[in-house]
Amino acid sequence: MAPLAESKQVTLALVCPLPVAVTGEPDRLKQVIINLVDNALRYTPPEGLVKLSAFYDPRTATARIEVADTGPGISPEDLPRIFDRFYRADPSRARANGNTGLGLAIAQAIVQAHHGTIEVHSTPGEGARFTITLPGSQQREQFLPQAEPVAQLPAPREDEVAVR
Repeated sequence: MAPLAESKQVTLALVCPLPVAVTGEPDRLKQVIINLVDNALRYTPPEGLVKLSAFYDPRTATARIEVADTGPGISPEDLPRIFDRFYRADPSRARANGNTGLGLAIAQAIVQAHHGTIEVHSTPGEGARFTITLPGSQQREQFLPQAEPVAQLPAPREDEVAVR
């Protein structure tokens, strides 16, 4: 995705302090991440930031993957339908670039098939943040250095809107 980010003059950042492993279909999970990053790059203006983060929470034995952007955000009236099939928050823009409104519905179905959840938090004018939570893999322990702290994601701000 780096060449696409560069062509759009958007910074693409990766934050993954420690290895994160999940059990699942690699191609389908990759499809989810590519869809979310592609959407974030599409709606983030030049000089903006798209950040992909991955963390493991040992308390819940879950992996959290986030894609956050500094785009225009998603309006509160669109948030409840954002994962609906064929729904497009801005139909005129979507027609112009060939989007069908299936990407987020497919992403949600893939995440749920992996016994996970996907949520979106957004504040209009401040971007959007998609958070995927998946069961962690038992094999994760072989990748970890001993006694390393695990970074935690901040909780959504009170003024952010959350949809599951």
